[in-house]
Amino acid sequence: LTLSSNNIVNLLDIFDELGNLGYLDLSKNEIIQIPNSLCNLSKLTYLDVSNNQLSNIPSAFQNLTNLKWFHCTDNQIICLPDEFCNLNNLTQLNLDRNQITNLPCNFIKLSNLKWLSLSDNLLPQDYAAILKENNSSWEVLSESQSQIVFKENLPEKIKMNSLSDLSKYVQIQRST
Repeated sequence: LTLSSNNIVNLLDIFDELGNLGYLDLSKNEIIQIPNSLCNLSKLTYLDVSNNQLSNIPSAFQNLTNLKWFHCTDNQIICLPDEFCNLNNLTQLNLDRNQITNLPCNFIKLSNLKWLSLSDNLLPQDYAAILKENNSSWEVLSESQSQIVFKENLPEKIKMNSLSDLSKYVQIQRST
């Protein structure tokens, strides 16, 4: 279900009847809060809430047990609830351009996470080293003052036909 670019501010409880929903794109709206009914979509695997007005992620978000891909860029998120770390199936997480100052203590429990981007947040400079130190299966591929990208299980040799093939393994971002 794609509801992007509709100037939606309030979602109310419109998701109560959509229990089998697997894909939801709510990007480019004016949403200020994720409703509890969205957090009850147990079959949801893909969620994009980028470019909204979100300031927090509710604790009930942990109910999205099948969520694999979460894109929440360009919001005003300050922190993630501890319960966020219960999303054991999460493989891709993009939280770029928020106001995140720290990560939950159990963040390293996201053991299936293969791709993480936290660019342009308010995290301390050494957060990448701390994450790497606590989860040796994550390899830091790109690190700067405001960006880090993790990918695990990279092949020893990467076979590429073009530079676009590299994007499967590394996120490339221009320096300004």
